[in-house]
Amino acid sequence: MKSRAVSIWTLLSLVICLGAAAGAAGQDPVDVWDLPPPEKSPLFDPAFYVAAGLDYRAIDHNSLTISPSVVADLLFQFNRAVGVKAGVSYNHYTKLTAGTKIRTFAGHFALRLQLPFETAAPFGETGFQVSRYEASLSHYRLDENNFGIFWTGGLAVRLNDRYSLDFSCKLLWNRFASDNSASLTGDPEWIRPVDGLTTTYHFDRALYNPATLELQIRYRL
Repeated sequence: MKSRAVSIWTLLSLVICLGAAAGAAGQDPVDVWDLPPPEKSPLFDPAFYVAAGLDYRAIDHNSLTISPSVVADLLFQFNRAVGVKAGVSYNHYTKLTAGTKIRTFAGHFALRLQLPFETAAPFGETGFQVSRYEASLSHYRLDENNFGIFWTGGLAVRLNDRYSLDFSCKLLWNRFASDNSASLTGDPEWIRPVDGLTTTYHFDRALYNPATLELQIRYRL
């Protein structure tokens, strides 16, 4: 009789233990250990951003006098990892060693890939840029349009729910295709004929293909 009672209690204890184990297995570990839920990254989580800042040319300072450019962008993120952006930039003053002052207008479009980290997220961009250079003095006017492609690597630092800072370095190959028009009196030394053709002029080649450092503040709409 005593052994029978022991067997019954043993069986009941086993059933209770198995039930508790099954319940724990079916429960979310987050609830068991009181952990915050993991952050989800949905496939489509759209967001719009506007950004503005400055970029500064990091090379060719021996042949150019350079001022910072103003940059403005509109960024559309499909999710936290993939987005596209379009923007414009303007440089009011780049001077060649011979004293020629050049204004630069540019528009760009790019694909942006970003690691979905919360506070500091590395990102990369690639796309194309159309640049227009203008120089005008009493004895000449030269306008040139260039089409180029670029690559950018950077770090996005989240400040709060709305604001982020983007630090980046951009490399532009800006001689993919070009078109120019010149109105000259005389033959200034700062311009170079192309392929020996004295009727076709470009700016000194130090002006093209810049590597620039960029800082922008970005705001989520």
